Amino acid sequence: MEILVIVIVSALFAGAAVGIVNSLLDLFGISGPLKGIPFVGQHIDAIIVILLVWALDIGFLVEIGRDNEFLQTIVDGVAVYAVIAMANAIRDGFAGRAS
Repeated sequence: MEILVIVIVSALFAGAAVGIVNSLLDLFGISGPLKGIPFVGQHIDAIIVILLVWALDIGFLVEIGRDNEFLQTIVDGVAVYAVIAMANAIRDGFAGRAS
């Protein structure tokens, strides 16, 4: 149960970070050319979350094996990215904005 709360809170912060990075990319005019890159453009939000997990050295979800830190970071980042929508729904429900 504790891990679920940690993942949801991490997803809330990651969702906010994705919004901030996307607005900065729009501000500097990098968003258009970046989204034109075939694989990167479609998955820029997931890449941002993976980089956030790597930069903050968060490794709490799935224990694949400590000998492969790169794969551990990718799995943790994708797991947090996958929970962002659920965390936003929970946040909206508690705030009374759910319809």
